[in-house]
Amino acid sequence: MYKHRKKCYDNPNKYLGLIIDGMDQKKTLLPHFVRTPKNLQEENFIQFHLVGCMVLNGKMLPRVYFTAPNIHNDANLTITIIHDVIFHWSGNLPEVLYLQLDNTCRENKNQVVFGYLNMLVELGIFQKVKVGFLLVGHTHDHIDQMFSCFSVTLRMKEVGSLPSLIECIKKSYMPKPTFDVLEETVDMRRFILGSYGQGKCIEQLNDISFQHQFRIKKIDGKTLIWGKKYSTTTEWAPSSGLQFLKFIPDHPIFASKILLL
Repeated sequence: MYKHRKKCYDNPNKYLGLIIDGMDQKKTLLPHFVRTPKNLQEENFIQFHLVGCMVLNGKMLPRVYFTAPNIHNDANLTITIIHDVIFHWSGNLPEVLYLQLDNTCRENKNQVVFGYLNMLVELGIFQKVKVGFLLVGHTHDHIDQMFSCFSVTLRMKEVGSLPSLIECIKKSYMPKPTFDVLEETVDMRRFILGSYGQGKCIEQLNDISFQHQFRIKKIDGKTLIWGKKYSTTTEWAPSSGLQFLKFIPDHPIFASKILLL
């Protein structure tokens, strides 16, 4: 992670880094009290979810996303956040995308997220994508520091609404993050897994739970994916790569060559 971050700082024209993590949901319950009344139960609160995204490209650009309880914390949310950064990018996108994510299968390490990342390379949006998943006991340093600053501010203030919550924590971290409220997410799960009638456009990806590093790159016209257990492991497996996307001529991915961009 540190090596990739330095490359994003030193060569922003070639490298873009994204670090994504969620804050403890108990700290963003609304209304928020400095001292919670004892007669209030958990069902009396609205559980808003805060997800942080550190954009690394020449400098650090923090972004914060809020979701209401009707938005699931799943692969679609992770993909929506990545896609939002790409969609609103000013100028040419760098060639290489570095991702650092939590090692959780519900939100990050699953076939839907990998299918989306393979599409980014297949469609030429990035030439290469590398994904790193944190080992047990490790944390994202900068993003957790931002969450800590939010928590310190909230310990001293009472907040009754989401706009008030955003205003409360807006100035508690520098550089000042951008804030956005996501009212919907892309349904990439149904799109990739074939629930719209086009057929499943990915192959089976086995044993991903044992890997912590992944590389996606196009070689000889084929988008391939490799994995390895640790960042210090020298060899990627399988040596020839795995073609994860399955070619279906009438599928929107291959027929229209667009990906909501």
